[in-house]
Amino acid sequence: MAHWLYVVHLAQNEEIARYAVDRLLVQLICEDHQKVEFREESRKASACEIALDAVKERYRAEDVPITRHKIATRYPDRILTNLGGAHFTAPCGCRVWYNVTL
Repeated sequence: MAHWLYVVHLAQNEEIARYAVDRLLVQLICEDHQKVEFREESRKASACEIALDAVKERYRAEDVPITRHKIATRYPDRILTNLGGAHFTAPCGCRVWYNVTL
């Protein structure tokens, strides 16, 4: 079974993304986000939105600048260890870890 893990980079714009960026690991767990019939671009968009929700909760929504630069990259399917508990769990069950070194 696929783990549907994505490394997501968020920034205000492409220029800022070169220097400082929130990098998160997102695991799509819920049935709505991990459907096999979804196109990969749909899963990437879902991972970006869940990551943005995590950042908004972490920093308070009103303090998060508009995020226009969102990139999700599929992380290879393999068992990850030492992640510990997720830093954010979306209402749907999908999970996020902040600033993970992979």
